[in-house]
Amino acid sequence: MARKLGLNVAGVCFRRRESLGFVRMAAEHPVIVTLTPEPDNAHDKFAVRVIMAVKAKPEETWHVGYIPKSHSMYVSQLLSERPVSTKLMGSGTVKGNDDTPWFRIELGYSLPGKRESRTLVSDFTQRLLAATDQATVEAIKGEVLAAKDRILPDQLDALRSAYISTLHRLRREQAEVGKGVD
Repeated sequence: MARKLGLNVAGVCFRRRESLGFVRMAAEHPVIVTLTPEPDNAHDKFAVRVIMAVKAKPEETWHVGYIPKSHSMYVSQLLSERPVSTKLMGSGTVKGNDDTPWFRIELGYSLPGKRESRTLVSDFTQRLLAATDQATVEAIKGEVLAAKDRILPDQLDALRSAYISTLHRLRREQAEVGKGVD
């Protein structure tokens, strides 16, 4: 399921000179927008830099600002989980104040569909509940982790429950076998 998120770039006023130069270039040339997590940022551990370049000169980059702090944790998580496309939706200067630049970007990303997610969860749950040994459970867990970007977050909880239930069942069965041997 395709999603879009439009955001105004934050912190542009702290990079006024650099940003003003890029506003003029963006008006005349196609632009590349790149998002780069900055986990060592002193103000926001989820900070995401917004870097732009003109397509004709991609090696010349301009750090124009950041994803707003209100969205930085979400965007940082998105970037770590799935491909995110970005594009410049608009740029300019604030009306009546030609030395205050602004940028608006759009992020595009996909979330798993409900039907696909339900099918995967059903399959994994059935296999977990039928598992007869720890190695099988761990192999299924690996498959779930590899497919987690195709599973809706609320449905991951159901898988966690099935995983935990299966581990408890296997431990009980092992304990019973151990008692029967004595």
